[in-house]
Amino acid sequence: MGKRNPKWNKKHANRHYNRRKMGVSDQSSSKCSVDGCNKKKKRTISINSVSGYISKLGWKLEDANKRRKVSLCKKHYKEYSKLKKKEEKYKRMRDYGEAP
Repeated sequence: MGKRNPKWNKKHANRHYNRRKMGVSDQSSSKCSVDGCNKKKKRTISINSVSGYISKLGWKLEDANKRRKVSLCKKHYKEYSKLKKKEEKYKRMRDYGEAP
């Protein structure tokens, strides 16, 4: 059986070593999308899921109309997730008693 490692076979070298990396991009290159925050991003969320909570949290986003996704640092993501959890809890309680 021949060796299939691209180091030794020039024909396969380009296919294996010149690929673009898949998955999560380098997080150190981007910062939080909230205006005035310069921390590194931790999470990326779609603008549609965050749009209902922006005014309640008192945030102002940088370039909000151009973006499809919002980058949040650890602190702002924690604020968002706490408010979302609380809102969904009340929504479930409100919808529980309704008849179909």
